[in-house]
Amino acid sequence: LTPTEKRLKDAQNHYNENVDSFNQLQNKSRELAESIQMARTDLVQKDSVYRDLHADLNSKIAVWHAAYHDASRLSSLGRLRQQELTWNNSRTVLEEARLALRAAQANV
Repeated sequence: LTPTEKRLKDAQNHYNENVDSFNQLQNKSRELAESIQMARTDLVQKDSVYRDLHADLNSKIAVWHAAYHDASRLSSLGRLRQQELTWNNSRTVLEEARLALRAAQANV
């Protein structure tokens, strides 16, 4: 080959390498764009599920809050506590009376 032909051949080879590199970069860019789109779709779907579950949780918390702070429930709870306290006090008095009775019977 003459020097001119050699330079032309080297220039063609260099050009072809650059074209191949450009095509590879274009393919990689397209693959990344597809990957990003799939990730976005997945994220949107997961966000939708999260928002639905969050809304469900909020509605259940609202129901629990309303039930927990319901006036009739609080009144019933107060009555139950009063009954427990009365029963405990009555039991204590009964136990003391039984002990006193046993002590009195032991002394007779």
